[in-house]
Amino acid sequence: MKKNLLILSILCIAACQAEKNPIKNKSQVLNDLKSKQILVAMWGWDAKLLAPAAKNAGYEVVVKPGGNNLNEHKKEFPIWQKYGFEMLVRPHLFAVNDPFDEQQISNGYSELEKVIKFHEKYNSNVVGYVIMWGFLGEGGFLPNYKFSEKAKKAFNDYMKTPGMPLPEQPSMGMPGNLRWVEWLKFRSKKLADFRQDYVMFAKKFTDKLVGTWSEFYAVDNYALNMGDAPGSDFLFYDLSFGDVTVNQKLALAESHGNMETFSTFEKWRDYILPLMAHAAGQGVTPMSFQFPMTRNSGAQGNTNRKKYYVDKIEDEYSLKIGPYMKKIINAALPETNFPDVCLVYDSFQAGAMPADKWSGRVLWPYYFGTKQIESSMSQMGVNMRIIPYEWLENYDLSKYKIVIIPDPMYLNVKMKENLMSAKRILYSGEYLLTYRNVKTQKGNYTNEFHAITYDPRFGRIKYFKNNSGKIKINRKNAMMKNVDFPKEKNYPGDQMFTVSKYPANSVCLARVNGKPVIFTTNNGREIFVANRAFAFAWTEKNDWLEKGMFQFLKNVLKNSGVKIRVESLPQVRANLSYAFGSYGVTGNLAWNTTDKDIRMKMSNGRKIIIPKHGWAIIGNQ
Repeated sequence: MKKNLLILSILCIAACQAEKNPIKNKSQVLNDLKSKQILVAMWGWDAKLLAPAAKNAGYEVVVKPGGNNLNEHKKEFPIWQKYGFEMLVRPHLFAVNDPFDEQQISNGYSELEKVIKFHEKYNSNVVGYVIMWGFLGEGGFLPNYKFSEKAKKAFNDYMKTPGMPLPEQPSMGMPGNLRWVEWLKFRSKKLADFRQDYVMFAKKFTDKLVGTWSEFYAVDNYALNMGDAPGSDFLFYDLSFGDVTVNQKLALAESHGNMETFSTFEKWRDYILPLMAHAAGQGVTPMSFQFPMTRNSGAQGNTNRKKYYVDKIEDEYSLKIGPYMKKIINAALPETNFPDVCLVYDSFQAGAMPADKWSGRVLWPYYFGTKQIESSMSQMGVNMRIIPYEWLENYDLSKYKIVIIPDPMYLNVKMKENLMSAKRILYSGEYLLTYRNVKTQKGNYTNEFHAITYDPRFGRIKYFKNNSGKIKINRKNAMMKNVDFPKEKNYPGDQMFTVSKYPANSVCLARVNGKPVIFTTNNGREIFVANRAFAFAWTEKNDWLEKGMFQFLKNVLKNSGVKIRVESLPQVRANLSYAFGSYGVTGNLAWNTTDKDIRMKMSNGRKIIIPKHGWAIIGNQ
C-alpha cells in the first residue's frame, strides 16, 4: 500500500512539473527561437571577449561553434554556455566536394554524426544544428565548379542521352537552350535532394532542430543552384543582397549587408534596418552577422572594396545593431491574411535568359523585371508569396488570386498542367523561348536576337527585337484604366514575341509599332506582357514607363481581387540601387531605404509616415 502511494505521489509530482514545464514540439521551439536576438559569430575576436560583449548587447542565441574540429568545440562552447547562450551549432559537409559521389557523402556523414553526437552528449545549451555545404557554406555549387564523370552520367541517365557531353554555358548575350536549362534544373533538383538527405541523416542523432541554407535569387547567380531544402526545421539565408528563401516563416536570415564597407556604424545601420524590416514583415527573423572587423582578422581578401575596422569589441557593428534589430523582431506580427499573389522567382530557369560574360549571371538589364514587379507590389502593400520556379510543377497555385511569372521561357508539361489550376496568370517576357528551334536563331541579345518556335495553342511564335515606338493603349479595357504613357515618349527598342494564331477570345491591350505587347487570352485568365517593359521600367532614366507599368499592374491586381493596402501612388522610384526597391509594406511593417521620409495613405484612410532609413508599424489589415 505504501509502495503504491509512493508511486502515485511520484507520478503526481511529475505531472505537475510537466504542466509547469510542458515538453515543446519543434514548432514551438522554433517560434521561441525566432523571437530571440541571434548572433552569427564568425572569427576575429576570441570567444572570451565576444561572448560577454554579445551578452551585454542583448544577444540570447549564438550560431557557434562552427566546423567539425571537436577539439576547438570543446574549448569554445563552455564559454558561450557560461554566459547563458543557447547555441545553433554549425557543422559542415565540406568533405563532400562532389554530391554525386556516394563515398564522399559517406565520409562527410561520418563527420556530421560525430559532431552531433558530441554536442548531444556534452552541450546542454544546443537548440539546433545548421548544416553547411558548398559555396560559402550556403548550399550551392561553387562558381565555375568542375562536374565529375559521375555527374555527367547521372544527367545523361536522367535525360536518356547516354554518352553526351554536358552542355556549356551560353556565350555572352545568348539565351540558354533547352539542354542547358534542363541541366540546371537537374542540378537544382539534385542539390535539393542532397540537402533533404543530409538533414534527415542528422535527425537520426538528435531531436533538436535541424536546418540548413536555402536561398535563391531573382535570376542572378543561378548557376550556384542554391534553393530548396525539404525536411528542414528552419532555413538560413542572407537578407542583404536581394535573394530570398523558399519559406519565410521558417527563416532565420543573416544581415551582413557589406558592413565592412561602411565608414560608420550609423551609415550601415541606416542601410540594413529597412532591409531587416522588409524581411521581418514576411515572417523572417533577422540575425546579426559578425563580419570580422578587427585589423588582423584575415578578412582582407573577402572583398575588393574599401574596409573599415574597429579596435574595440563594443564598437563591432554586429553587436551595436542588436537593440535596433530586437525592436523589429518584437514589432513583426504573424501573418493574419493568406497572401493574394504568388510571385515566381527564376532560380534555375534564369539559365534560359541571355548570359552575361560572368559565369552564372544574366545580361543587364534583364535581371530587373522581377524586381520591378516585386517592388511595385511592395509599394502597394500587397501580400505576396515568393516561390522558386521549380515549384511550378507541383505547388498548389489554386490558393492565390493571381500567379505572376516574370520570365516564362521554360514551361514543361508538368508546369503547364499545374498552371491549369491557377485562377489567373500574368506572364511577362519571352514566352517559351527555351523551346525555340535553334536552327532558326540568329544574333544575340547584345544587338538583336531572332528565333522561332511552335506551340499548339499559339501556332508559330516569333522572337525578335521590335523597333522603338509609341505605346498605343486599348482604353476600353478595365486593365488599362488610368494607364498613361506620354505621347512624346517612345518605348525603347526591345526583344519581344508575337504569335501567328491569337485565340478567338484574345484581347490586345497595348501595341508598339502595331505589334501586340500586352494581350489577354482565355477571357482574361491569362495576361501576357510580350516584351521586357517591367525590366525597362526599372532601368529607364525617367519614371514615365515605371508609372505606366505600375498602374497597369495595379489594375490587373485589383481586377483579380487582390487587396491593395496602400492607396497612395508611388512616392519614389523603385530602383534606388537597392536589391529590394526603395520602400514598401510587407506584413504589418513599412520600410524605407531612402534618405527622406515617405508619407502615404492606406486604403483604410490611415496616414503613415515611414522615417528615412527606417521603418514603421502599420498594423494588420
